Amino acid sequence: MVSTTASLALSCLAFVVAPAVILFALSFATLHTVEYGLDFNAITMTLDSKTWDQAGLKFLGFGHTFIKFPRVIQTIEFTPSRRGLLHTRTADGLPLTLGLSFQFRYLPARLYQLYLDYQGEEELVYVNN
Repeated sequence: MVSTTASLALSCLAFVVAPAVILFALSFATLHTVEYGLDFNAITMTLDSKTWDQAGLKFLGFGHTFIKFPRVIQTIEFTPSRRGLLHTRTADGLPLTLGLSFQFRYLPARLYQLYLDYQGEEELVYVNN
């Protein structure tokens, strides 16, 4: 028969130490060298305004994750193979078909406001407008 001391130690291990270790392990998030990150707290549904730009394993706390943005240059194309060509008309009413591409890069100082404005859907705004 198991003694009460051993039983108490096992229950302490099962109900205190094991969940604490699991919560601690779930408090880390990674950021790659080609990413920026914003700290999102999924428990309180808040976003920290600090932009994380150093790669590595970060301790954010339980319930926190990174909202990631690419650090490298992004390209949006309007070509026959990608998104189709742009069709418009001149001031005289003549049809005009355009194929173009443009590149952009996220500015770390403006990522917080960008996310607040577009909720991660900024590329759809670029493409549809």
